[in-house]
Amino acid sequence: MEDDKEYEVKITESPFVTEQEGFAVDNKDYDYSVRTFLNSAICKADSIREMRQTNKNGSTLKIDYSYPESFSYQTGDNIGVFPSNNESEVMYLIKRMNFDPESYVHILKYKQKLSKKISIPSGLTIRELISSVLDLNGRVTKQMIKDILKFVKDQEDYEKLSEFIGSEKKWDSFEQSNHNILDVLRLYESINMSFIDFYKLVGKISPRFYTVASSNNYRPSKLEIVISLVNFNHSIAKSSEKRLGLTSKYYHSMNENFAFSENIEKQLTSTRLISRESGFKLPNNPHTPIIMICTGTGIAPYISFLQEMKAVNIQRETLLLFGSKNSECDFIYKEELAGFIKEGYLKRLVAIFSRDSTAIIGNSSKYSETKGDVDKESSFDKVVFDKKTKYVQDLLEDKKDILEKMLVSEQGSLFVCGGVDMGNDVVKTLENLLSVSFMKKLTNEKRLFKELWG
Repeated sequence: MEDDKEYEVKITESPFVTEQEGFAVDNKDYDYSVRTFLNSAICKADSIREMRQTNKNGSTLKIDYSYPESFSYQTGDNIGVFPSNNESEVMYLIKRMNFDPESYVHILKYKQKLSKKISIPSGLTIRELISSVLDLNGRVTKQMIKDILKFVKDQEDYEKLSEFIGSEKKWDSFEQSNHNILDVLRLYESINMSFIDFYKLVGKISPRFYTVASSNNYRPSKLEIVISLVNFNHSIAKSSEKRLGLTSKYYHSMNENFAFSENIEKQLTSTRLISRESGFKLPNNPHTPIIMICTGTGIAPYISFLQEMKAVNIQRETLLLFGSKNSECDFIYKEELAGFIKEGYLKRLVAIFSRDSTAIIGNSSKYSETKGDVDKESSFDKVVFDKKTKYVQDLLEDKKDILEKMLVSEQGSLFVCGGVDMGNDVVKTLENLLSVSFMKKLTNEKRLFKELWG
């Protein structure tokens, strides 16, 4: 595949390679993407459920996993998900390209030390590589079109594809269509190549990272992640359709599997996961107050914090400011938050909803004198704000007194999780309220933690 003098890629019917055929391939011989894939743990999905009250504004799913002894994580860490390709798309590709799905791909290594890293894992079947390693949903690049041209058998197809890389205007139109490799194979039927050539052509699946939404001390050998399904426009001819991204499609299919399949099929649902250390950690001092600000699924690390505090029975001063779209549809973790408020682990909650200018308030102090069981719904009071108060950053001025108390007087820590724009707006607002110098001090003292995405 690459340098025949050092190693070669061989496709066989056997899952084994004899010692006479070369040296054993070590983990260090692979490139970073392959090592990351091989170091991931296969974790069993125990359950999956919708977290929104309705799907009016989209879908947010919480997935519970069991993990093996080889896997570990700490509260607040990032969990990397390796989504698999859709089974129908895998089967289409195998049939379209006439690949043998049960053949094995082996690396025959002829030198102990390699000058170039290996980019394909050895010992997997073609079906496994297509399903779990190749990104069939990735957008086709101009370089990919250039590489495809040498595998086009029909002159008309060749000329049409050549036009896209010869004209910026036509390329812009092609790029805006968001075609993936399967779209190109459907549109240009004369494209044909070997599996090894196809593997070199197509991008590889990278792990998608999510902040864990659980505490390893609260539920040992279990973890939770929460994701919002994301779609994008795909255009073909004069029509347009919404498509889910690879990870969203993967979990959408998993959700349908759990809803409609028999128990035995649920037991076979598993995902490759890796863990990565995060800067989001609870302060070591159990008396240090924490302010948690987030939008949407940015609430995940705070759920893990609250579970951790419950696991070790620590009730520190806590304030959660949460933002989303609609109070009737998009209040994720509503029941769990009500429970944490009732139990005293979450002292104050303000959830703001931009579409209806409504805030939901929760305060644990109402339970301090309460005897017996209390309905969790009574944890919340609803407040209607003026139309200028829409977003979580808009709440900060209203909460200036408590922010000063927790951050300045009590030397608390501040956590911000969610979109980049929200995070930047939060910091700017706090600079206006508490001063630029204080926010720099917060950063220098490692009391400001941000986890933001575009």
